[in-house]
Order: sequence, then C-alpha cells, then structure tokens
Amino acid sequence: MLHDDGPTKVGDTDVYDHSYFATTLANPSGRDVEIERAILISDGTAERSGLGDIKDYWRFPAGGRRLRAGESVSFARTWGFTVKTGHQQLRYVFDVCWKADGDRQCHDYRVDLFPPFDASGIANPEAVAAARAPADDGSARRAPPAIAARLELLALLRGRRFDELTRRVEAAQAAFEADPSREEQLAQVWDTFTTTDPSIGALLEAWAAASDSYAPLVALGIHHRHSGWTIRESRSIPARVSRERAKPHFDQARSRLHRALEVHPRLAVAFECLINLEKSEPAIAESRRLADEAARVCPSCIGPSFEHLFALTPRWGGSYEQMEQYLADLAPRIAKFPRLAVLRGAPAWDRGASGQYGRDHEAELRSYDEALRYGDYWQYRRFRGAALYRLGRFGEALADHEYWVAHGSRSGAALLAKAYDLGALHRYAEAAEAIELAQRLDPTDEEIIRLAAYYHGRR
Repeated sequence: MLHDDGPTKVGDTDVYDHSYFATTLANPSGRDVEIERAILISDGTAERSGLGDIKDYWRFPAGGRRLRAGESVSFARTWGFTVKTGHQQLRYVFDVCWKADGDRQCHDYRVDLFPPFDASGIANPEAVAAARAPADDGSARRAPPAIAARLELLALLRGRRFDELTRRVEAAQAAFEADPSREEQLAQVWDTFTTTDPSIGALLEAWAAASDSYAPLVALGIHHRHSGWTIRESRSIPARVSRERAKPHFDQARSRLHRALEVHPRLAVAFECLINLEKSEPAIAESRRLADEAARVCPSCIGPSFEHLFALTPRWGGSYEQMEQYLADLAPRIAKFPRLAVLRGAPAWDRGASGQYGRDHEAELRSYDEALRYGDYWQYRRFRGAALYRLGRFGEALADHEYWVAHGSRSGAALLAKAYDLGALHRYAEAAEAIELAQRLDPTDEEIIRLAAYYHGRR
C-alpha cells in the first residue's frame, strides 16, 4: 500500500516519497507455526548492484509470535522510497523464518514493482535470450570499443562462425603474452562468456567440438564458473540445495580449465578462474599453489594474486593476518613489477566490501579510499562507486562505474550500475543506452530486464 503526496511514476505504478507497507503473514497449514523472524533484506538496487545495505533498515516485530492454523497477522511499516534523490527500487525481498513441530524453514518472498519477464510459453530454452534481447538498432556501434568487441564475439558465437571466433580470441591471448600489461584487455575478452544466457552453454560445446583450440575450453570453464556462482548466490533456494546444484558447474569448470592448461600452459586466466573456484570448497592451500603457478606464467599479472587475496579474506575462511603475510611474500615481485602495488589495498577494500561497517557508508567509503591510495584498480572503484551511490553522490559514483566499464570485467553488472547512476542524475536517455548494452551482454539477467523495461521508450 503506497501513500503520500506527490507521486512519481515507476513504469505504470505511482510511487510516493514515503511508502507505507502493510504486510500480512498467514498460516494456511494445518499446524501451529512459530514465526522466528520477518525482515526486509533487499531491494532491486541492492540485489545485484553491490548495494547490500537493506537488511538492517527494518524488521517486523514477529519474533516468537505463534500463529495457529488458518491465522494471520499484519504489520505496517514506513519505507522511505527517496524518489527525490533518484533511487529506483524495483524488487523487495522479505526473509521469513518459522518453526513448526521442530521443523525450521526459511524462505525469501519477492515482490516486484515490475512483473518479471514470463518465458513460460517458450518451448525452446535457447529462444529465451533472443526473446529478451532488444532488437539491434545500432547501439552496439555506439558502444565503448571493449564492449563493442565483446558484442562482436557473441555475434560470432551465435552465428557459429567458430573459426573466426577462435582466431580473434587466440589473437588477444597472443597479444597479452607478448605484452602482459594488456592483462585487463584480455580479461575483458574472456569476460564475454560470463553470461546467464541459457543458449550459450550449448553453443560453447559446439565450438569446442569443432575446434582443437584452448579457446572454447577456457570459455566453457568461465561460463560454468559463472553459472555455478549464480546458483550459489541465489536467495531463492536454500543454501544446501544451491551448493548441490552449483557443484556440477564447478566440476565442469575445473575439468575444462585443466584441459585448456594442458593444451596451452600460459593461460593465466585459467589459473585465475581455478583460484576463484577454490572458494567454493574452500581450499586455501590449493589456492596458494595455483597463485604461485600463475606467477610463474605471468609474474606481473594482478588478477590471480587478487583472487588469492580474496580467498584469504575472513568471509572465505581466511584472516587479515593471512592476507598481510601473502602481501609480504609478494614484496619482491611488487618491487620488480610496481603495478602489483595495488594489491596492498586488498585488506582495506575487503573491510568495506564485506559489510562490516553496516550502514555507515562514510566508513565504508574511507576503506575504499584507503585501498585506492595504493593505485587505481577497477575492483576498488566498483565498490567505491556503490558506496558513493548510497550516499547520494551520483556524479562521483558514475565516474567510478565508468572506470569499471572501461577497465574491469563483469561488464553487464558494470553497465547496470552505470544505468542506475545516470538515472539518479536524470540522464535518462544515456541510462537507457547503458542498460540496453547490458542486456545485449547478458540478456537473461533478471534485474537488467526489469531496469530495461523501466527505460523502454525513454531514449
């Protein structure tokens, strides 16, 4: 229930500066239920854009409340929608836990201001991406060069032009091996295959069957790694189930990446991905071994060492002491390759990114600023941009997210963040173009689809 003076339009919905939510918890079962908790944990800007600060905003006074069979209880809370600062909250997620007869369950309930895309009538799952993707109106030609190059690679893959696709990917790898300072450019090429598009897996398998190159093997490894983490991080299924469903993807990723290294041992990206996969266990010793192997292949590369530092963070079973020890071990390499100095910012970055500051976004921002004192790095800029957005400093957030687009990977998410920034600045045509490019890279991502629906026709 939304009410106040002065509505704004979100799609076809009137949304007000202050929203009053009446939420009902009902027990339709035939047994008594004890509610353990009911909390608003996320909204559309938080779920995929790094803005995960919603969980402490409010919780319902539901703890310990018993509902008999057929009973219900309603709660009302005020939620500041803050349309005046440009926030666009598209999805609300409520975390509810309850107990009955000794059986404890938790479930996330999602409420969308925009209805999600309904693909239930599409018989062929490979047609889903085509159904969701916008028609080509020439926006790819207006894209930044790195994004345009990836759109061309995807077009080659979907067109089954595997020989040309192999040639381009191998050329990018060869250019990196000749000049390792091209690490980020190569990472963006491989980033092409981090997509939720359900048709990509079969196309990558067809590419691998048609080629004896390492290129489709790495692409398959990257794709399965991304698919596995997408499942693992899903809030819609229990953690145990998500682990079980993600494991086959992780196993496939490891198999393809190890095979690629047998074909071409100088694939630093394969080591980086394998280190990332070790967090799924976790296995710090194996992560360190892989990081050391990657250093022998490319001693000046940032990515594998950063992935190992990530695996050493407290949230993945490590500690800041372990991170500092690894950085001390890296000192000779940093002295030889000064670009590696940015790695020294990783502990400060994690203190902000791990959420330990809660809603103190100024403290979070200071941690990213501290990380960036060691050098410019897209991961630090990515998270600082999110903190700046939460503080309403949209122009500065946009600068950080544009840096992420230009220099980093996970480009669909980067363009999504950029679109939010531009929308907050009322630069709607540019926001529409950014989200359209994001949709071309990742046409089945749910949040990208919702934001694209919002900006449809605004250009």
